[in-house]
Amino acid sequence: MKQIIFFLVLFFHIFSYSQSQKIQLIESIKIAQKNSPEYVRAINTYQSGYWRFRNYQADFLPQLSLRATIPEYSNSIRRIINDQGQDIFVNQNQSVMDARLQLQQKVPFTGGDLSINSQIDRVDRFGDQQATNYSLIPFSINYFQNSLFYNPYKWQREIEPLRYEESKRNIIENMEDISLTTCRLYFGLLKAQVILDISKKNLSNQDTLLQITKGRFKIGKIAENELLQIELSHLISQNNLTTNTIQLKKHHKILRVI
Repeated sequence: MKQIIFFLVLFFHIFSYSQSQKIQLIESIKIAQKNSPEYVRAINTYQSGYWRFRNYQADFLPQLSLRATIPEYSNSIRRIINDQGQDIFVNQNQSVMDARLQLQQKVPFTGGDLSINSQIDRVDRFGDQQATNYSLIPFSINYFQNSLFYNPYKWQREIEPLRYEESKRNIIENMEDISLTTCRLYFGLLKAQVILDISKKNLSNQDTLLQITKGRFKIGKIAENELLQIELSHLISQNNLTTNTIQLKKHHKILRVI
């Protein structure tokens, strides 16, 4: 709320000390809604919900992926079992690489994943028996079902639209909260300013009345008791002016602290 308060304090400063420049309540609300951290937070929250929903929708689109590995070279002696069941040692000097193309689609009605795959593997042997071998699977269909009794995609289709709707309603509510806070601060400080102006006018009237009363007391037209009552009223007016001035400064201080 600091930027809201910053603009409001700026506005009230102009309003209080320069009668030629005024900002209406609607304008102050618009300033607060466009420049306050609360507005930025509300927009970020909404955008987070929006992109979450878009990501949910994108998850159910067909996804094409290509995975390939760089050649893995190895030169080692390994122990293997031959056709006669004997352990022998052979020298493996080769490189291996593979590539896989996959088209995947989530199935929301069952909760499974359907994919179409194409894969190729290549093995290069070096040394005396140099050769290159390939293994090709041009086409395969796979279906994966994590559980027959639970469909996570079904619940996503129920929950994610509700979350997105909630984010849209939250931004409206946050904007209304900003407007409400702006109105409360606007009229609170405006009330303090009006009360201070009234106190100044009352003190001015009491000054005039006190001077007239002193003149009448000197010529003996009123009693001392009446003069003392007017002086007491004058002191009360001075005290009210001081109190209302402090209250106005307090409002400004509170606005700067918030």
